[in-house]
Amino acid sequence: MKSFPLSHFPTFLCKMGFSKREVKKSVLFFAFLLPFHFLMGQTLPINATRFSGKAATVPVKKDSALVGVDVADLFIMKNHILGFIPLPNSHKMVAADVNYSGSMTTFDMLEIKKLVLSVYNETNWPSTLSKSPFTAFVSDSLPLNAPNPQPFGISLNSNRYEVAGEYVTIPVYAASNAPLKAWQMAVRFDPNLWSFVGVSKGNLKGMTPNDFGLTQVEDGIVRALWLANPADEEDHLHAGDCLFYITLKAKKTVQRFANLLKLSPESMECTGTTDGYDSFVLTDQEATVTERIQEDAAEYWVATGYPNPFTESFQVQVSIPEASKIRLLVLDAFGRPIVLRDQQLDKGQHTLSVDEAAQLPTGVYRWEIRTGPITRAGGVLVKQ
Repeated sequence: MKSFPLSHFPTFLCKMGFSKREVKKSVLFFAFLLPFHFLMGQTLPINATRFSGKAATVPVKKDSALVGVDVADLFIMKNHILGFIPLPNSHKMVAADVNYSGSMTTFDMLEIKKLVLSVYNETNWPSTLSKSPFTAFVSDSLPLNAPNPQPFGISLNSNRYEVAGEYVTIPVYAASNAPLKAWQMAVRFDPNLWSFVGVSKGNLKGMTPNDFGLTQVEDGIVRALWLANPADEEDHLHAGDCLFYITLKAKKTVQRFANLLKLSPESMECTGTTDGYDSFVLTDQEATVTERIQEDAAEYWVATGYPNPFTESFQVQVSIPEASKIRLLVLDAFGRPIVLRDQQLDKGQHTLSVDEAAQLPTGVYRWEIRTGPITRAGGVLVKQ
């Protein structure tokens, strides 16, 4: 390891072809983030390769729009905008002000979210915004001072037999119990075996279509993130929470496929953070996970929706343990109600026909049967 005087750093960057603006940003980075004793005449460790007893230092310029930005930055910004945990200094606010408006707003959050989800990249980042959002300043979880992240298991298991042309909906579950308030991940499937149909929300509050990055689904990559409500202490991940569903169509007969979905950290860092900004790395969890449901919600209730996929109407066959007033709901992929029907059912088995589905556009839908506030049963269907 070779010592490199910090005062020489700007000169090296200029010689490497960095613009004055980029040099200024780099100097500000060290001035704000390195410990003060490190700046006062100390030296900066730089990797050096020795040739004939002499040291050579080679700075490398990385042209990437995603300069350390991740879901932790978004959660910190959300806490600041909502007034829960203000950012401690002004340079962090400047870093997050991607449209130069003079303040940090939800617009900045939405634009940075698009960057994290790869809706934006190095080539299509809007020219009206900053050249590159220097939001790595917002979060302190940088390589210089980030603790070792803890593992958090994600279950994407499936082990079934599918015939060409049939659909499969795979739930993505939380398999660990750390109270994550924000997470991001990329999930990969084999595009030679499967075609992408759609995504739909699980049981997390507030997840919307804007929380998914679908620019590379033809390559088998789905990106997603989620931010909890900072005001709700119970709004965090629990073991067994269904984060979201991915629906795929088999291109050919697949014999007993396993691990249909895999986390893809090479496509996007798979990370999470808690209310206290503790860092976690998301990992594939092979253990079977039981979906977390409301206490006693599904006891003795059995229900199935069919056919799947459907072209006109579909039916829900339900068996209930006692006479009940039920509510049948058909929801779009992100939980917005489309069909609502209340009716009284006697104890036993019933078949409910949903003729209204004939008017729905093609896509992914969820049906649910509820009694009062409790969801007794549900499932996902595809309209062709």
